[in-house]
Amino acid sequence: MNTQKIAAELCRMKAYNPVPDGMIRDRLRRELGVAALTAAPARAALAALRAEVTRQQTLRRQRQQNRPLPRIVAHPLVTADRYLSRNTMNLADVQTHVRRHYRLGERNEIVWDCLPTIQLLNAAESRLVSTSKEQNWDVYRGAWKGWAANVYEHTITVSPALISGRLRQLGIETVDGMLTLAALRVPCPKGVEVYEAVWLVQKQGCSLGIHRGYIAVRRRAGQYGERIDAVHGYSVRGAVHTLARRITGSARRADLAVLPAEALLARAEEAARRNPNAVITMADARRAGYCDSGIRSYCYRSGIGDALVDGRITAARLYEALERAWDPLAARLLISVAERRRRSNAA
Repeated sequence: MNTQKIAAELCRMKAYNPVPDGMIRDRLRRELGVAALTAAPARAALAALRAEVTRQQTLRRQRQQNRPLPRIVAHPLVTADRYLSRNTMNLADVQTHVRRHYRLGERNEIVWDCLPTIQLLNAAESRLVSTSKEQNWDVYRGAWKGWAANVYEHTITVSPALISGRLRQLGIETVDGMLTLAALRVPCPKGVEVYEAVWLVQKQGCSLGIHRGYIAVRRRAGQYGERIDAVHGYSVRGAVHTLARRITGSARRADLAVLPAEALLARAEEAARRNPNAVITMADARRAGYCDSGIRSYCYRSGIGDALVDGRITAARLYEALERAWDPLAARLLISVAERRRRSNAA
């Protein structure tokens, strides 16, 4: 049993929050294949896993506290001291999210720029996002071994609303893991908020890009406060229809919506093991409430590439992608499709 690998998975799922002891016990029982941790070897393994989780979380918190401040580029149309330097901590949180949800390269650096919202919504993609790659011969003793390491530098332009935390207050700073660079509210049907927006997406390799469209938002009271459902769309009509499909799917599979990440991953693993050859298509993803932009971005981020966008993939391959890049919507999609295929085969 690889204690360090299991502890890393648990810490990654809970981010910087404490890992519950019940989650540690459930993960260890599944790893050992036992119903109870009563035997002496099982108790010893449990103590070792607890200690390893504590050690890794301590290291993660230390790295979080010692993380370097974001690099800022001043633009002549924006006062950098007002929008960027004054909100360095908000920008650091945004930078952490980008590193966690996008593939930036093993060695990378992010440079931040800023533009007013109206200009950002109409700016060209090359002005908003750019990626450059350089070779560093000082890494891994490359000059002696004869090769260099690739170092990526990503320049991202954002709006003052993102830096100041306004988009976070609206609940649209991140939608399906994708960072919203700028958003402007537009007229919409009653009961739904619609924003014209530009958001950051993953492209092939370690490149980043942008998609333009609309974000549909519905707010409702939940058990633990206000609950926000938000989706992307390339038109107002498309965003509202995608939001309706997601709400319908969430109501139909309410049992999956309340599961924590650890239990959801276990259900996805079981579904992929029982139905490894179940076929998943773009139609299944759209029916689950995925927007096309989210599908493409997750496929590139997880290493699937164009396999799902251009055709279909199996449940086993989607589960492998989930292990590389976690996404709760993808896990629910895998579980729903695998169970539907199993019911159809049984009938």
